[in-house]
Amino acid sequence: MQISNERSMHAVHRLRARCDAMLVGINTVLMDDPLLMARFVPNARPLVRCVLDRRLQLPLNSKLVQTARENRVIVGCDPISLGSPAAEALAAAGVKCVQRTRFRFS
Repeated sequence: MQISNERSMHAVHRLRARCDAMLVGINTVLMDDPLLMARFVPNARPLVRCVLDRRLQLPLNSKLVQTARENRVIVGCDPISLGSPAAEALAAAGVKCVQRTRFRFS
């Protein structure tokens, strides 16, 4: 259920356009399947889209993964998840998985 109106949604996207990155937790992705982009803003630069997902539950069919090759997606996970089949599948889709204690945007 959307709790904002069109005016507030445009204001939020203008604020996003001023940022370098967007950070959400995995539950937001699982519930909302967001793109984490600045829409409605002409010439907005691409945001680095970041997800905290310690067990790599990020679905391969999510909007983030499906657009990872066009706009960078970084997932912070537990060290044990880095060598998992899920990490390999996400990497093959263009998602960068990093140890969440060393979560960096570069």
